[in-house]
Amino acid sequence: FMQSLKPNHLERFTAFFAIGFGTLIWVLSGFSSEGARLLMLNIGVAAIVLLTLPNLRSAKNLVAIFFGIALPLLVFYLFYRESMLVLGMPNIEWHDLQVSFLEAGLWQHKENNFIPLIGDWFAFSYMVYVPMIILVIVMLIIRTPQGSQKSAESIVRHICLAWAMCYITFVTYPVLGPRLFYPDLQGPRMGSGLFSILAQFNHNNGMLYGGSFPSAHVAAIIVVLWNAWKARLPWFWVFLFLGVNLIAATVYLCYHYVSDILAGLMVGFLAILLDRLWMMKRLNVVSILYSNKRINTITQKVSMYLSESRIKLK
Repeated sequence: FMQSLKPNHLERFTAFFAIGFGTLIWVLSGFSSEGARLLMLNIGVAAIVLLTLPNLRSAKNLVAIFFGIALPLLVFYLFYRESMLVLGMPNIEWHDLQVSFLEAGLWQHKENNFIPLIGDWFAFSYMVYVPMIILVIVMLIIRTPQGSQKSAESIVRHICLAWAMCYITFVTYPVLGPRLFYPDLQGPRMGSGLFSILAQFNHNNGMLYGGSFPSAHVAAIIVVLWNAWKARLPWFWVFLFLGVNLIAATVYLCYHYVSDILAGLMVGFLAILLDRLWMMKRLNVVSILYSNKRINTITQKVSMYLSESRIKLK
């Protein structure tokens, strides 16, 4: 029982990144008092993650288990918002011209004859990002036997690792993205339906001023699709269709450059690869330790047998 209450790899990584990222923000903000407050906040967040999430994961209620596994995603959204302290600094150097080389003038193309229905569809595709992540996690939890949530923990761990790499790049190599660098382009591409309105609201209230390179949306969707395919979820092909449309929407609606998408793909696959390498290394270490333990046990038994034999001979 006590072992189940220990923080897992995801919780330890979240706590470590909270302190590390808070320190990075503090340094990049010129050791500002606001940066110091964020660092103190992140230290508190790290403590809460380590002390509370293991108990939620050990609960018998599926809702509590979901929050115990998925809450690190909400914590990482906090880190996403913290990036604004650096990205909102005056005289920051943006690198849009360097990363938009693949477009070859695409963003200077300003015609207004876009079809509203296409804009609405891509706005819908863009907005399914968070619901799709939540749905896949829920499906993995439900499909997994009670007490063993490795599949759900794996996808959250992959997403958090991908987001961590994205956030560090956001603040060390700032890119605005076409929606802000070319502010007149996104409006004509949007439709007039509900999801276009929601996308615009999210644009104005939920997104960073910057944080375009690499695409955290694409990195996370790659992770989601990989884990959905690996778990053989019955809705995988629906998720794949929506994921492809989401990636197309990020370019069509001017949220990202093509290079952002390519970098997001690389980050998503890199997160999966790094996690697999780390877990394989851990398994090898555990296997070696277990083998050594067995060897020691056998050696002790042989020694006891030899000692008893000597006593009998005497």
